[in-house]
Amino acid sequence: MSEEFMKILAILKKEKCKRIGIFTHQNADPDSIASAIGLNYLLKNMDSSYNINLYASSMSVVSKKLLMVHKSKFKNTLKEELDAIFLCDTNNPLQIGDIDINPLLEKKIPIFIIDHHSHHDFSLQAAQSIILQISSTAEIITSIFMEKNIQIPKDIATILIAGIVFDSRRFIYLSPSTFTRVQFLIDKGGDYNKVLSLLHTPLSESEKIARLKGAMRTKLHREGSNVFALSYVSTFESSVARALIDLGGSCSIVIAEPSKGEFRISMRCRKEFARHYRINLGDIANKIGSKIGGSGGGHETAAGINVPKSYDLPSNKEECMDHILKLFLDETKKD
Repeated sequence: MSEEFMKILAILKKEKCKRIGIFTHQNADPDSIASAIGLNYLLKNMDSSYNINLYASSMSVVSKKLLMVHKSKFKNTLKEELDAIFLCDTNNPLQIGDIDINPLLEKKIPIFIIDHHSHHDFSLQAAQSIILQISSTAEIITSIFMEKNIQIPKDIATILIAGIVFDSRRFIYLSPSTFTRVQFLIDKGGDYNKVLSLLHTPLSESEKIARLKGAMRTKLHREGSNVFALSYVSTFESSVARALIDLGGSCSIVIAEPSKGEFRISMRCRKEFARHYRINLGDIANKIGSKIGGSGGGHETAAGINVPKSYDLPSNKEECMDHILKLFLDETKKD
């Protein structure tokens, strides 16, 4: 990974890029926040003259707690002129949210991607990418620290551990070297106990109610021994999708009603379901998103789709769930 990172630095030097923007996805989770902060430190370590801004249109409650450990500032609007763009923990600019980077893309400035999600066609436009489907983007950043033997501050080591622990779902989804990288961060002063405290966030009353409503509205569909659990809510669709898997679903699809001009669809599945169908939910979400004028992406067992309100989804909730399920099944049954 360090070789690819050095290629990025070479391009920045060749193009005389000094004003750099690091963008992550909307509702940024601990992995995306930790990765962006770690990447910022790596770049500054290589060239202190870089002027770097971090951008996140929104972030989760847990992510905001990480900023208590390392006080980085993330901007939710773009007002600066930039010479280069990094997409961190996403490889699809449509996932950035309300921050409009299209004017920058039109200028053809260098684009770099560091991510661990399934590939999106946009990655072909990048000047250089590091895209590995491992447990977290924080693992990728940690590997660069290790391979380049760069001294890492204790607070950054701590939040990188948080990124890995969060996206691996506390080591349920592992890469071959996950524990080696976490041990490296602990050896450098990362505080694992603090990470567990930061990531512990009790469900709010609103989230509890959303889960219960989602469970009450659940529609089941059987395909052999697999059970699809479909539902709809106003918000907390990811939490509801996870809850439906915990309740026994093989795969869950939860639709959130229009908010800020878009529908949001969250999908989760068990590992054995993904292996049975030989699918990656991130790839499925990407394909469905493209088919209906939106955007999607994610991991093998967790993914999401953002659909413009202008797309004519059925207004009847039952019909809407059936429509999305059909699109999903169409993709799983392709050779």
